[in-house]
Amino acid sequence: MLIANKYLLGSKLGTGSFGTVHRAKNVRTGEEVAIKMEPKTTGLLANEARIYRYLTPMNRIPQMRWFGTAENISFLVLDLLGDESLASVNLSVESAIECGIQMIDIIQELHLKKMIHRDIKPSNFVFGRETDDIFLVDFGFCRTYEDADGTHILPRNGKGMLGTPDFVSDHVRGGMEPSRRDDLWSIAKTVEHICDGEADLHTFKEECHSLAFDETPNYNKFKQHFYNHL
Repeated sequence: MLIANKYLLGSKLGTGSFGTVHRAKNVRTGEEVAIKMEPKTTGLLANEARIYRYLTPMNRIPQMRWFGTAENISFLVLDLLGDESLASVNLSVESAIECGIQMIDIIQELHLKKMIHRDIKPSNFVFGRETDDIFLVDFGFCRTYEDADGTHILPRNGKGMLGTPDFVSDHVRGGMEPSRRDDLWSIAKTVEHICDGEADLHTFKEECHSLAFDETPNYNKFKQHFYNHL
């Protein structure tokens, strides 16, 4: 299958809630890319494409190459990353903590762009090609934490839980709108998961929980929690 008259669809890399991710090749340049495919009716991939356009350029995320639709399927073409995510590895505490520091750097840059991810979990951190650096992916649930007038969104209760149950904060599990603190909480849960719970991040999570809904986290302080484990 040839997409946008230049991307030849290849093997499947993964399956998500609404679609699939495939390896593909630009037949004009020979460059390999990744293509996400979903039914157009979900609207999630169109939203993700808008997020990628807004975030470009940003470190440690794949860059978007093209977005379009054909035969009621939406296609999002991205940089091809490595074959493994944090969901497919089991790391030592030291390696997991080093990944956690990278995660905070990435999420801090995302927050500086006034966006929250809202689905931080191991499978959404992917290793680069020929590098141990990790990249954040899957921005389908990402949104701004500010209203059009630049004020922080208001906390709302009684919402359905957004995100993956094993990695959401107690606030989100209780039906509260996510904010920056909840991305950080999910980073802690991700680090605990990839080292089989060997890292004790109870204090880290307590401090996330105690942040006010609209409070700007002290990212260096949270990174120091990780450094203390090295």
